[in-house]
Amino acid sequence: MSISATYRRITGVLALLVLTALLPLTAASAQDERTVVDLDLVADDVSDPVETSILYSRQTFGSAEQALVATSFDGADALASGSLQSGVGEAAATDTEGTAVTGRPLLFVDPTAGPEQALFDELSRLGVTSIILLGGESAVPPAVADAFEEAGFADVQRMGGTTRVATASLVAEYVLANSDTTTAYLSRAFGTAEDTDTAYADSSALGGWAASTGNPILLTATESLSLETSLLLQQGDIERVEIVGGPEAVSDDVEQALVDMGLEVNRTEGDTRDQTAVAIADARGAADAGDAPRVIVTEGFAEDFFVNAFAAAAHSGLADAPILLTNGDDLSPATATYLEGAAFAIADSGLVGICGTDLSATLCTDVATALDATVTTVTLDTDPTDPGTAEQVGDLAVTPQEETTTQVAIDEDRTGEADDAITFTATDLDPETNYRVTLVVADNVTIDGEDATFADADDSTPDTEEDDGLGNGQADAGASEEIALITAVNGEALETPAKTTPATDDDPAEPPAHQPDEDGTLTVTVDGVEDSNGGTVYAVVYVNGGESTFLEVDEDGAPTEAYGVSGAFTLDPVVGDLDVADHDPVTVTVDSVTGTDAEGDERTYTVTGLDDDTAYRITLVPGDNITFTEGDDEATFVEAVGEDEEPNGLADSAGAESVATIVEVNGEAVAEEEQGRTVPAGDDDPSDPSGIFPVDGVITFTIDGVDSAILPTPNPGGTIRPVVYVNGGESTFLEIDEDGAPTEVYGVGGAFTTSPFPG
Repeated sequence: MSISATYRRITGVLALLVLTALLPLTAASAQDERTVVDLDLVADDVSDPVETSILYSRQTFGSAEQALVATSFDGADALASGSLQSGVGEAAATDTEGTAVTGRPLLFVDPTAGPEQALFDELSRLGVTSIILLGGESAVPPAVADAFEEAGFADVQRMGGTTRVATASLVAEYVLANSDTTTAYLSRAFGTAEDTDTAYADSSALGGWAASTGNPILLTATESLSLETSLLLQQGDIERVEIVGGPEAVSDDVEQALVDMGLEVNRTEGDTRDQTAVAIADARGAADAGDAPRVIVTEGFAEDFFVNAFAAAAHSGLADAPILLTNGDDLSPATATYLEGAAFAIADSGLVGICGTDLSATLCTDVATALDATVTTVTLDTDPTDPGTAEQVGDLAVTPQEETTTQVAIDEDRTGEADDAITFTATDLDPETNYRVTLVVADNVTIDGEDATFADADDSTPDTEEDDGLGNGQADAGASEEIALITAVNGEALETPAKTTPATDDDPAEPPAHQPDEDGTLTVTVDGVEDSNGGTVYAVVYVNGGESTFLEVDEDGAPTEAYGVSGAFTLDPVVGDLDVADHDPVTVTVDSVTGTDAEGDERTYTVTGLDDDTAYRITLVPGDNITFTEGDDEATFVEAVGEDEEPNGLADSAGAESVATIVEVNGEAVAEEEQGRTVPAGDDDPSDPSGIFPVDGVITFTIDGVDSAILPTPNPGGTIRPVVYVNGGESTFLEIDEDGAPTEVYGVGGAFTTSPFPG
């Protein structure tokens, strides 16, 4: 299986949408009676897969490190996600009460419109750091992946084959590699020409079963076992197959093929899809509602019925809640019988059921009546002007809270193009109150939950130049102006971009300040400084009061004024802006007797302006493969050709090792067997790449001409240039665009030429 991670830097603006409070995942509740939650959409009777998936996520998870994203247009790839929703592979999460669990929410995305703001906000609420796209590029286009990457998600993976069957097999391979299960479910892959959704008729309740057991779901054509599924089963990791659905869905011929492969085979089925759902509930150990701690009831026959069934899988697995089906405005007979078959065996109070977004209020009331419960409606509020209970740091809400990473384009205004800026929005402010905004370097602010503390500025003055160490009661913004500047407030550009606005030298007795718009919002646009070496700042909005125009803090660094802190704004150095000293060319003669130790055939380069927490790589590139003029900011490279003899988007450095090798990095010798044209070696793991970390922002390295004695013939001479670059992207090699320009931060050293060895 191939799961590739991609990396991009954020652009654009995010705003916060507010969601309703969560009801607990666990059965116990603060309420005095049994409750059925009715998931309700903002627009009644409108199917919205995105909002539906968010509602299930909020009912299930308090946090999650990883999320699954599938197309809202078709349930094919979401069908196989049940085992992934279980958290196979140790996907850390918490339930709605903060208890540690494993799991991944399934969230839907419109593949044509791209991620909605509500989806970004849900990912932010969960604290998601990694996204798995389910399905190939025809299902979830590259533009959708780009949108997530541009929104700051550095780890965007894809698990998708060329068909739904292939995608299910890839998921199964991952599950088998990360668990001890030897059982798989097998379900119908395709519907009919008249109704493609019939593919999910018998598998509606299967996702929850898979989420409860962690067993993978495989797909097949009805009449014969699909090739990808057959090949996976032949690997021998699966010993038992549970067919879900009758012979009209998965034929007897397919069942016989499984038996012929030596597999143990069982079939779970009903005469109708709602009966199959009940049969699955029975197989899960809940013969009727008296055996189930909770039930989930969704539409099973209408258009796009798969949305609720598949989005509910994680909740079904974690709460051990069977998924049952209804038909239009009526409880399906099998479902009604199941619900009323026994006294509900839950405690006197608690959450006993969830109604999907496709159930009418009347039908959900019928479900609640059957369970002797009352209905509580939970709605997704998508009004961006209502701050509600937004997450915030401090007393004011400033969004977005997630980290933003950008890279400033090289341009004339030295504050970058509009597409490398970000706008933060402070909400629920008093339109009659004055506010100030300042940028604070990351090292000077510590965020702990809803509170932040700041480094206190010293109280040295021109008269007393020594710092008494007591501080002056004001937050120290640090040299944030070297990283980013505020360029606009409430949509109006500042005449002069600044780190603090209004300027800090105004009159404390009558300070000017910014007033929010009538809706209580204050927007602040922050843009990176072009010649910056990178860094991280936070935007801080605070009430312009107190004895000073600065943010005032107590002796512990806690603000004494109302304030709010944005998410981190991180600026990467400009591409081509790493300063590799010694740009001038040099020519040496390689000694074949003493080899690479000969005096005068070495050269040490120094790279400055680096981030100590960023990994870098060094590679030597033949002079003929790079176009570069000393003093220029940019270089272009010749593109390498892959094993398929097609250009692969990587700079071609082949042949440099016959001219020189890297023998020392940061004062430490490189082992002889590891010396080569690239350090670290280029064959490490791109998803977790190794690299060289600077010391105090500096990397030094030494290259040495190759000893003629170790070559088949005397060194013919040649020219190389060292290239230093950030170790990121899909490959550990330097990545370039179609014009040969690097797409990663890089710097180029001066040419190193070896003269032909005489004789």
